[in-house]
Amino acid sequence: MEKNIFQTVKEKELISKPISSWMKSWQKFEDFGFKHYVYDDIEMEKFVKNSFPNLYVHYSNCQHIVEKTDLWRYLVVVKNGGVYADADTEFIGSYDLFIEDLKKYQALLFSGQTYLEKLENLLLETYARQNEVAQYIFACSSNHPALQNVIDTVASNIAKNKYSHLRYHKRILNRTGPGAFTDGIRQYQKNNQDAQVKIFPKNYRRKFIKHHLLGSWK
Repeated sequence: MEKNIFQTVKEKELISKPISSWMKSWQKFEDFGFKHYVYDDIEMEKFVKNSFPNLYVHYSNCQHIVEKTDLWRYLVVVKNGGVYADADTEFIGSYDLFIEDLKKYQALLFSGQTYLEKLENLLLETYARQNEVAQYIFACSSNHPALQNVIDTVASNIAKNKYSHLRYHKRILNRTGPGAFTDGIRQYQKNNQDAQVKIFPKNYRRKFIKHHLLGSWK
């Protein structure tokens, strides 16, 4: 897997002290030969327009910057390969062990929320699927079909204006966020027996990542 770390903020000049501190934990991967990239809103749009002109119409039709950020994260990783991490996540584990796992797999993913035993819990604002795959942190090699499947799912959701009946947060979670991400990954797994796509359980994620749940939604 390529040695890249991707993150995004609204404006680089306005990064808060907590966010700056957490992002430095990812920047430290540069000591291990990685490159750390931080995009702002303007740079995200330029990237999509220049690198994926065929998908720019879907990016433009996103109804909220969070939806645009969702689509951008999938595109920047599928093109370049590497790790995407939300700005409010902090790397707290062993860099060596995490890098070893990045070498083992073409796609390294994490279980999102604890499996919901009761479907009615999906009514809660923070859930989109009963057995979610997290997308605030994920890693994938460039041009991997699993991530391409996610992109196709998101593009279709936007083109068809799916989930428009849902309220703000739930619409985003389902259309471009963890709901769409989970759908794309699970569909790929259903059609492909790929041992190189690894979804780690929640307790594994907690050894490496602390999600501060800033909830800024940009």
